[in-house]
Amino acid sequence: MQDKYYYPLICTDRFSKTVAFYEDHFGFIVGKENPYYALLCHPDNQDVRIAIIDMDSPALPKEAKQKTTGLVINFPVEDIRAVYQQYYWEGLDLCGDPKEDCNGDQHFFVCDPNGVYINVLEKIEPDNCCPEDELMTA
Repeated sequence: MQDKYYYPLICTDRFSKTVAFYEDHFGFIVGKENPYYALLCHPDNQDVRIAIIDMDSPALPKEAKQKTTGLVINFPVEDIRAVYQQYYWEGLDLCGDPKEDCNGDQHFFVCDPNGVYINVLEKIEPDNCCPEDELMTA
């Protein structure tokens, strides 16, 4: 299995609006596109990707032709207050003010045109989710 590129695939009935949302508000650029599919890459890191697929795509099986729900995407930022203000003035669907979570990170949520939640966060402490010594004992 190739392990270089893992990214969410958002299935939508608002294809163009969703692509524009991630371009306009999160800085993604279209790397590959056809009438039903767009692969978006972040210009600061080409390994950061999001794919958008239209629910009417002939590539999707009938059972998968439904809007993505229950997905939360994390977007780390350097200055949570500045990003919050920017998104506020841009009129994005903000879900509460920035707050501190139990790990000491500051974050707030934004909703995309499909109801996918984006957790915008500023890490306060380094992320040590998989220290090497713990990997060996798992």
